[in-house]
Amino acid sequence: MSRRARPEVESVGRSSFVDIVTNFVGILIILVMVVGERARRVPIAAEKTAAEKAKVIAGEQAAQRLAVDVRRIAVDTQIVQREIAVRSRERAELASLIQLANIDLGRRRDALDVESRARYDLARALALSRAQLGQLQKLRNDISKEQPQAMVVESYPTPISKPVDGKEAHLELRGGRVAWVPLDALLARFKSVAHDKASQLKDEPELTDSVGPIDGFRLRYTLEKVDVPYEMSGSRVHGGGSYVQLSRWDVLPVPGPVGETLDVALSAKSLFRARLDLLSPREWTITIWAYPDSFEEFRKVRKELYHLGYAIAGRPLPEGTPIGGSPKGSKSAAE
Repeated sequence: MSRRARPEVESVGRSSFVDIVTNFVGILIILVMVVGERARRVPIAAEKTAAEKAKVIAGEQAAQRLAVDVRRIAVDTQIVQREIAVRSRERAELASLIQLANIDLGRRRDALDVESRARYDLARALALSRAQLGQLQKLRNDISKEQPQAMVVESYPTPISKPVDGKEAHLELRGGRVAWVPLDALLARFKSVAHDKASQLKDEPELTDSVGPIDGFRLRYTLEKVDVPYEMSGSRVHGGGSYVQLSRWDVLPVPGPVGETLDVALSAKSLFRARLDLLSPREWTITIWAYPDSFEEFRKVRKELYHLGYAIAGRPLPEGTPIGGSPKGSKSAAE
């Protein structure tokens, strides 16, 4: 039995839109007329200044410009109305053609036998499926073209830190510069004068002095005198006296830039490379003292040392805090 397709009723809300635009234009026209009329009727007294006259003239000019805008809007509104009417007729004609085509297809399908009808339905479903497949393939191609660029994330093995007990070299990263800290040489220089300095603590509880500079760094140290209390054991007295010990040391850079910039340090013939050539990765651990303004340099230096096979200990420092240590301090932990 033939099934007739129900005609589609389409409402575009054209009348409401046109009414709103027409009312808006009408209101603007009325306002322009009122403003212009009032501007013409305002009497200009003889005692009014030139500035007041200029204001009136400026108001009239603004009203004229507004009137021009209103007329242009009215023209644009008429053009939009005509365009809406044309598009509405086109949609109505297209809807009629689709309705007629559906009715014709329904009649042809009803005229087929059962087997032909099944083939028709199958061919129609296949055509629809192919159309959907084409749309999906196009969407996939568009998405593949818009895929963001892959970001390479460098990863390192999970670090297992352990205290450094072997040979240890020190790097300072400050102000974007890389500098070797000659800590062993500075401590050796301190030991050479420590005995003479200790003799000066007869009457003072502590003494602070420095040695260096060596390669742009000084070592500031503090010696303190420790009194040992006397102990009685029966009729005998044990202990007593005093001794001198190192309570604190700090490494201070000399004024001015120390070391090399990162680009120079990572180049082939830098002081950084020359010193690394003397340090075997199997024997030495590199401790990096990094300040907040050089954390990016720290990541790059650590990456380079990691690829060269060195154990690395990172020691971040707050700005203004020098590299230092004491007998009560902690050892570096290497990865």
